[in-house]
Amino acid sequence: MTNKNWGSTAARACTALFLLTAARARATPQFDPETNVSVSSALPLCIAPVSPPTAYPIRLYYLYGSSAAYAVRSAQSPDGAAWTPEATGGDVSTTTLPSVSAAFITGAAVAALSGGFRMEYSIQTSSASYQIVSAKSTDGLNWTNDAGVRIQANGGAAYVGSPSVVALQGGPWRMYYVQNVDGAADPAAREIYTTESTDQGLTWTSPAVAVATVAYQVGASELTDGRVRLFFTEPAIGQSTATSILSALSADNSGTGFTLETGVRVSTLAASALFGAAPTRSTDTFRWRLYYGEYKPARSAYDADSSLTGEPAPVSVAPAAVDNTVSSAAVTISGEIFSPGASFALVAAGAPNITPFSVSTVNDETLIGTINTVGAVPGPRDLIVTNADGTSTTLPSAFQITFQPGNVTLLDNLLSPRTATTSTKIAITIYNPGQTTARIFTIDGRRVTTLYDGPQAPGTLNLTWNGTFSSGALAPSGVYVLHVTSQKIDSKQKIVVIR
Repeated sequence: MTNKNWGSTAARACTALFLLTAARARATPQFDPETNVSVSSALPLCIAPVSPPTAYPIRLYYLYGSSAAYAVRSAQSPDGAAWTPEATGGDVSTTTLPSVSAAFITGAAVAALSGGFRMEYSIQTSSASYQIVSAKSTDGLNWTNDAGVRIQANGGAAYVGSPSVVALQGGPWRMYYVQNVDGAADPAAREIYTTESTDQGLTWTSPAVAVATVAYQVGASELTDGRVRLFFTEPAIGQSTATSILSALSADNSGTGFTLETGVRVSTLAASALFGAAPTRSTDTFRWRLYYGEYKPARSAYDADSSLTGEPAPVSVAPAAVDNTVSSAAVTISGEIFSPGASFALVAAGAPNITPFSVSTVNDETLIGTINTVGAVPGPRDLIVTNADGTSTTLPSAFQITFQPGNVTLLDNLLSPRTATTSTKIAITIYNPGQTTARIFTIDGRRVTTLYDGPQAPGTLNLTWNGTFSSGALAPSGVYVLHVTSQKIDSKQKIVVIR
């Protein structure tokens, strides 16, 4: 199912590419193509559990064969890898009753009801208008259409298609779908819209643009923390066929406020094409599998293929910095694709690794551990997260070993014959080796003398000033300034001289 009427779209595609490049805010899971064909001659639409809330077995709903799709078929799998096509007698089709005058079916999403399922599916009617309608089923196989139209734009003249539904953690459903922003049907003007339902898909709020980039099909997944990731097909610049699947991530568990993620989740050769993006969790619960149709030129047909996330995808360490005097610091690693038994280390060239002496996997997005940083060399550390299967990912300079600020103690800052005080006492304490200077200036900034200018090891440097210039001459009565600079020190303190 390719799109050949792309037209002149270089400007929109360039804009989308810029947004993808500029908006990177986190590590993004990488998908590795699997070699098996899930279902032959199939264009994947969505995944749903066979018996919710039990996650597996699952059911793949798909269009069969070509762009002239008259029915949504299904196949079942116990593990997401091996699939068995199911009987087609009760499939949603252009003949499902009560009739909705569907000429073609272009997309579908299935969500669980209490005691059944609802399918939101997109159609082109016999009068060439575009709609999203819905059907209901008790078993996910035999369907009856609901009355009315769920979504329509510009009286049906604007293309609407590829619905995908998630049940948000707060209860409502949120649907994402592709709609033309120009009120017509040119694929060059299709973007991702969203709408919400509080009655399980029968009525929907006024839609709004969710992701302002060219998209042909969209699929949604809900992460452990409630955020939503959208996968969508997009053509290369100047092309009319989708050859990449990209992604965007919501700001929070409302499923809105999306940021485009950098890179490509799945890609194919320019001579081929991609259709659809149906994500689901794998059986191990911490990985994700993405199903899509890939056009096979040798067969002139689409097959349902899949890709699976591999290595962990860490995002950050909190806190991001710890002093090298802390014997027990609790840290949290955030990201995705963390397996049970995952571990982490903080590493830097030429320095011993910092590994937690206790670590646990809270969920697939969070690791917690306790580290000892006493005596660690200050500076940046790379974070390496390793899953139980040995796959690992490095997040460069994600953590900083810091050191405590130094301090300056000034005693006897009044030099006067009346008090028999002839010199000051200065103690400079630092916690990291480095260049240290201690100078005396007049109140108007003229240098009087340099007490110290050189390297200093961790510890305390004791100095004195006897009220003289560097030449040895006595400094006249007045106010002077001691200026000390060193590791995390920039101290200015007054000294009074009375002759």
